Amino acid sequence: NTENILNDINYDVLLVTDKNLLNSANKYKQYREGKGNYKVKIVTTEQIYNTINAGTPDLSAIRNYVQYLYNHTILKTLILWGDGHFDYRGIQFKQPNPVPAYQIPDEDEYSYSEIDRSYSTDDFFVWVNGDDNLPDLTVGRLPFNTDAEGQWIVDKIKKYEEGSANDDWRTRILLMADDGVGEYYDRDDHVVHSERLFRYHIPESFITDRVYLVEYPTENIPGGKRKPSCTQAMLSSINNKGALIWNYIGHGNPRVLSHEETFNRDVHIGQMTNIDRLTFMTAATCDFGRFDDPEVKSGSEELILSKSGGAIGVYSATRVVIGSYNAQLNEYLFDKLLYPDDVTNRYCSLGEASLMVKIIYNRVNDQKYVLFGDPTMQLIIPEKVVKIEKINGIDLIDTNTNHTNLKGLTTVNITGKITDAITNNDDNQFNGNIWLTMFDGEQFIQTYDNTPYSATYRFQKMGPALNRTSTKVIDGKFEASFVIPQDISFSDSLGRLYAFAISSDNQYAKGATRKFKIDGIETTDVKDNTPPEVNLFLDSREFKSGDIVSPNPLLIVDLYDESGINSTGLGIGHLTEAWIDNNPNSIDLTKEIRNSFDKPNYSIIEKVLTNISPGKHTLKFRTWDVFNNFTIKEIEFIIPDENQSGIIRNAIAKPNPFNSNGVTIRFNHNLVPPVQARLVIYNSFGQEVQTIERTFSQYSNSEIEWNCVDHLGKRIPIGTYYFQIQLSNSQGGSAISNAVIGIFVE
Repeated sequence: NTENILNDINYDVLLVTDKNLLNSANKYKQYREGKGNYKVKIVTTEQIYNTINAGTPDLSAIRNYVQYLYNHTILKTLILWGDGHFDYRGIQFKQPNPVPAYQIPDEDEYSYSEIDRSYSTDDFFVWVNGDDNLPDLTVGRLPFNTDAEGQWIVDKIKKYEEGSANDDWRTRILLMADDGVGEYYDRDDHVVHSERLFRYHIPESFITDRVYLVEYPTENIPGGKRKPSCTQAMLSSINNKGALIWNYIGHGNPRVLSHEETFNRDVHIGQMTNIDRLTFMTAATCDFGRFDDPEVKSGSEELILSKSGGAIGVYSATRVVIGSYNAQLNEYLFDKLLYPDDVTNRYCSLGEASLMVKIIYNRVNDQKYVLFGDPTMQLIIPEKVVKIEKINGIDLIDTNTNHTNLKGLTTVNITGKITDAITNNDDNQFNGNIWLTMFDGEQFIQTYDNTPYSATYRFQKMGPALNRTSTKVIDGKFEASFVIPQDISFSDSLGRLYAFAISSDNQYAKGATRKFKIDGIETTDVKDNTPPEVNLFLDSREFKSGDIVSPNPLLIVDLYDESGINSTGLGIGHLTEAWIDNNPNSIDLTKEIRNSFDKPNYSIIEKVLTNISPGKHTLKFRTWDVFNNFTIKEIEFIIPDENQSGIIRNAIAKPNPFNSNGVTIRFNHNLVPPVQARLVIYNSFGQEVQTIERTFSQYSNSEIEWNCVDHLGKRIPIGTYYFQIQLSNSQGGSAISNAVIGIFVE
């Protein structure tokens, strides 16, 4: 082993792990090398200790080994494959410690807590060239303790890189900012820092959604002051729209973000169902990445380990940090992640971006930041460019064109092309679809927080969405047209037009322009008296009016209109909204409207409905098209009692009879995800043949496949089999199905 780990030099990624995590480490090595970009070497901490330090555990031995490789190989990246804590000799704690955490005394902290008097940094392992605190290699940590968790981490990385949703979430950024209310009144600092990110460090081609706590009402509940509508906005953005990056600026600790607990590790990670749209989180806050406490898992770790969604990576601090320093580091990180390299025109990997940040910012405050994630991974940003060339025949590429004026109720004609980001040449091989979303001029917000000495918060948000449309891209060219709604904001600000394109061979492109302004309404002879088509569902599209649903049902609305749905939210009474029973206060769904990426002129709304009492209810829904024709639809539903067990409906086996090709058990349920499912299969004698366990992150519709083999891996004999479905969730809900009968034939 000694000779092997010192002499094998043909690799550029070193993966350090524990001997008990080798199966998952080898699975990662096979996957990453299979992509063709990296050569991975796996070494255990035990091997390093034996080779470098005569078998004695010492973190300097790991750093010295990395230094040796840095001087003798082409090593570029260090992956710490496993969690770690400060007790690397196992004197005080018996919890697993796969790759121990390096501790440094924190001269700025005065505390009786041993762990608070120091901070942890993974930069130590890559301080290998010179007597300084500048990292020389990219480094990232995957914080898990078991081989099974490691196997899931590899699956999650693969899911992100190869199986993510094909829609514009790849171009969306979610910015969250704390208010000033709390133990230390910070005025509007967090919002100011977030607005700087938006204005100066996020390219124009990214759609930026903002959730600022100061905009949402405070509610007094037994646990303290909370902002549940802010939490719902956060979850809706992450689950429904998706976010390539989710940035939070404000106060936090390993368990919560903001003193109103807008994000709670123990509650809200389980409600994140974004497994197809995994986010990369940047947390400019204290303690959210405190991974080295052996008794408590941080929010950063739990987000990465989540099986229903959460994050593919997190960049966060292990201890208390300072807001102004966080802002500098955060801004530079965004620059490196979202702008292509000036020379290669390619986007940096997570590790490369972090390395360049730490070279510029390497104060104690900055050293506390750790990259939780695969440092070799790139964010899946579209690499090709959409150039919007003309609007209504006006050349937007011409540098002399300031902007063109557009009017409500007019038809807009757009032409453009796809280009290669590296060569800037037209990509005539690009064939697929493009989606265009037009927003009205910016909205300028001035508001105050809930204190008598409130600062004045000033920020801007994107104007309302005027239209969303899609069209074909043929040989790299596209043309599209749509109608601007009658309801416009009359803003003096320029609008925004975003473009997102997918080719038939899964290449992606993005682009945007601001060279237009909506400055009035045109009289028109165009007549459209046809109202939108609306279909309402709860929990799943299998819903029928009158069904029993989950305690917090997911409202699903399918919309269609030839001219387009009015998604501006402007005009008196022209919101897309819903009412529960006879409540005069509506639920505004306008901002939840998303265009379908499968069908032109179709839109989708998905929103979780909360705080509905048990019993029978009605839901009335209304929406408008761009010509202000409206449709009203109504459904009935039943919320079960708190003590009532969950319900499993429509459980069937398909095909039935089935053969050695396998069988799928499909069913609906009313439990809130994530849901743990257990399928127990019995033969006609009542003997248990097989048990299959799954976790589902979606509402209602679920299915489990069985390959028709028993516990021993043997093919089952011909006969009748009985399937029982057992469900449970973290909220204490459970359900058991009646037996589903299936017949196995050859």
